[in-house]
Amino acid sequence: MAQAPQNNAPNAGSASIGPDTTFVNPSDKFWSLYIEDAEKYDKVRLERWKGDTDGILIFTGLFAATVATFVVSTIPSLCPDSGDQSAVLLAQVLSVLVNNTDNGTLPDGAPPSYSFEASTSSVWINSLWLVSLFLSLVCALGATLAQQWARIYLQQVQRRGSPSVRGPQYAALTQELENFHMEDVITWVISMLHVAVLLFFAGLPILIYPTDRRVGIVLAADVSLAL
Repeated sequence: MAQAPQNNAPNAGSASIGPDTTFVNPSDKFWSLYIEDAEKYDKVRLERWKGDTDGILIFTGLFAATVATFVVSTIPSLCPDSGDQSAVLLAQVLSVLVNNTDNGTLPDGAPPSYSFEASTSSVWINSLWLVSLFLSLVCALGATLAQQWARIYLQQVQRRGSPSVRGPQYAALTQELENFHMEDVITWVISMLHVAVLLFFAGLPILIYPTDRRVGIVLAADVSLAL
């Protein structure tokens, strides 16, 4: 007796559901793949930005404290010393009184005014270090703002919704971030921090040279090599 041929085609009741049928909107699959790849890319670069900005903040905190300590010790050199000023004025008054003793009269008018001019080295030292301190604080502010912008961006792209809704929003936010040149901003902050450090180093030889020329020359040579 001949055997009836078997029908290998799957019946309608046992048909498997493909992955495409899980998406309500036909474009959901495309945007789902886009979001998945974009999240992987964002995870890498956001971690890199966080590491860079954290390093900037830590270094800037230590560096700014060091520069501020030096500035506090050198700022008084721009102002006249009250003790020296009093001594000079008393010497001038005494000289006038001695010169007028024979006449038996008191000197007319006030004694000559005391003039003070800060040394060139003091002006240069404080100028370099104050600019260095200012730049380091600007770098700290820039790093803080970069971290805040990155957090806002991450909150925006992680909103709930279907892939067809989140995908275009994700793409628009990513494009805005690219237009803002966040990578260039962080690079600029790091470069400005390097300038602040070099300005601080440039002031050290000027500070030491009047006290010991040999040490000042060695420091100047080191700074020149660093530049």
